[in-house]
Amino acid sequence: MPRIIEIVESNKRLHLEYGSLVVRDSEGVLLDRIDLDEILGIICYPHGSMLSAALMAELAQRAIPLVVSDQKFQPTGILLPVVGNYEQSARIEAQIGATVPQKKQIWTSVVKTKLRMQAMALELVGSNPSRILKLAERVKSGDSENLEAQGARVYWPALFGSDFRRNRDLVGINALLNYGYAILRASVARAATSAGLNPSIGIFHRNAYNGLRLVDDLMEPYRPLVDLRVHALVQSGFLEVSPIAKRALVDVLLTDVPHIRGNTPISVATQYTAISFIQALKREVRDVEYPNPSTNPLYIDFHTLADWAKL
Repeated sequence: MPRIIEIVESNKRLHLEYGSLVVRDSEGVLLDRIDLDEILGIICYPHGSMLSAALMAELAQRAIPLVVSDQKFQPTGILLPVVGNYEQSARIEAQIGATVPQKKQIWTSVVKTKLRMQAMALELVGSNPSRILKLAERVKSGDSENLEAQGARVYWPALFGSDFRRNRDLVGINALLNYGYAILRASVARAATSAGLNPSIGIFHRNAYNGLRLVDDLMEPYRPLVDLRVHALVQSGFLEVSPIAKRALVDVLLTDVPHIRGNTPISVATQYTAISFIQALKREVRDVEYPNPSTNPLYIDFHTLADWAKL
């Protein structure tokens, strides 16, 4: 089963050996050996662990993201390949040459889909989605009325209660969301670079210090899927980023979502999103391809806590 590998303990040594990730302790004792074909990404916290240059080069070549996160479970850096596709140069030129109307059209589709996914999430947890759905119907070119932000003011209290405020610097629910989004971000980054896209050339996010602006654009409609898993954890009494909570959030990438291609794991759906993005820039398709809650009833297998503990 594809896995996200998480390195949290101090003084681990990671290196490449015959196509596998090998993990040893500071004394050289073998702790784990994992075939790279089974790895979706690696998350590493700054606790004195060491990675070999050969391993990092192989991860980049295979487009397996290496995410370095801080103590608050927010990503501070991601190792990605320089070359991800034989058409990379042409695709990056298409990104650079995208017109303002193209960007507005794509962003309109992204915001509409995100709002619909948020409405779906609210419906699944028993909250009324009607206000979010009405906002989705009103989105104009480029989201000129900033309905995405208006939706957030409705969505978060409806999902987590009237006292909840989304703040990346807080603990509890916010820390769980940070962790889940970091995993999702790595998956979308892998999909984007594998498709030959430059992850820093975005269509909406413009922070000059953000090297993953396109990733943050494309991942927006997937966020409610993380939110649903966090909601399930909170309802089960998990309010901290515990080992079981981490496994449950990693498992989100393997969750099937409704898609025009049939029910599809999120880790695969992000690849379709990246490929369709470049097709939209080339005017081969109109909209970027995302999970579509209107195509099939959404089924999300939350597993039991015992199942998550085994993942």
